[in-house]
Amino acid sequence: MTSVDARANELGFGPLVARLPHPNGGVHAFVYWIWCVVVALMPLSMVLVVLTGGANVAGAAQGITLALVGVATAALAWLLGALAVGQVRRRAFYLYPQGYLSTDALGRVARAVPWNTVSRIEIPPVSVGVQLGMWGSKQRTICEIRHHRGRLVRFTEVTGEEVLAPLAIELHAQATQPSR
Repeated sequence: MTSVDARANELGFGPLVARLPHPNGGVHAFVYWIWCVVVALMPLSMVLVVLTGGANVAGAAQGITLALVGVATAALAWLLGALAVGQVRRRAFYLYPQGYLSTDALGRVARAVPWNTVSRIEIPPVSVGVQLGMWGSKQRTICEIRHHRGRLVRFTEVTGEEVLAPLAIELHAQATQPSR
C-alpha cells in the first residue's frame, strides 16, 4: 500500500476514481531541467579551467577543494534532474468520491482535501484562457479549486481538452449534495 492509498483510507475517501498527472508538471519539469543544465555546466567549466591552465591552482588543498566543489555541484545537478523527472511522473492529482489528494515531485502526499472543505471549482470562460509559450502551443484554460480555508489550487489545462477540472466538479457536486 502506497502512502497515497494509506492517506486516502485514513481519511475515508473511498475507492480511487482517477489518477491524473498534474497539468502543470511539464512546465515545472522544464524549469528544473534548465536549472539542471546550468548547474551541470559549473563542474564542467571548473574542469576545463584547470585543464587549460586558466586557473593557477597552487597547492594540493586548493585542487582538492575545487574537486569537492565540482562533485557537490554535479550531485546537485543530478538531484535537479531527478526532481524534473518527478514533476512529470510522480506529481499528480488523485480523485476520490469524498475528496482529492495531490502529490509532490517526490510522490509524497502534499495535500489531502475532503470535498466538503472545497467551496467551489472554477473553469473561467475561454476568453480568460492564456496562450503559453511562443512556439505555437495550444491555448490553455486556468482552472482553480477554491477552499473554505487555505490556499487555492490553480492549474491549467488545454482549452477544449479539460479532464481534471470537469471530473473534480462532478465529484465535488456528488459529495456535497444534501442527503435525501
